[in-house]
Amino acid sequence: IVRIILTRGPGRFGLSTRRAGPPRLILMALPVVFGDADPIRVCLSRYRLCNDGTKHLKSLNYFPNILARREADEAGYDDALMMSERGFVVSGTSSNLFLMHGGVLMTPPARGIRNGVTRRHVMALARAEGMT
Repeated sequence: IVRIILTRGPGRFGLSTRRAGPPRLILMALPVVFGDADPIRVCLSRYRLCNDGTKHLKSLNYFPNILARREADEAGYDDALMMSERGFVVSGTSSNLFLMHGGVLMTPPARGIRNGVTRRHVMALARAEGMT
């Protein structure tokens, strides 16, 4: 897993970028271990993902996801499924959602979620393997 964070750098508090310092680039890398995973227990969160016109942007605004994960933790679940404003299940709190049924790989349409790198990569790999 690689996380890349680019900030406007140090500067005065507020939204103006006029007096921002030089940008800061932060890179974090963690190994990913693939293999058989134990099943997890999930609940359906009451917190919704908002389609406010910025869903296509990758940002660090995970507030609804954090609230949903806290909700799951407090109820004794491993994670929570999150819904769109329209009530469709679209993702986990920090994961994409895929379902394999009858040789068909399904995922929520990108209308309600960001069409991110991982989602696109998994779908491309599935097509390359001849999956629908």
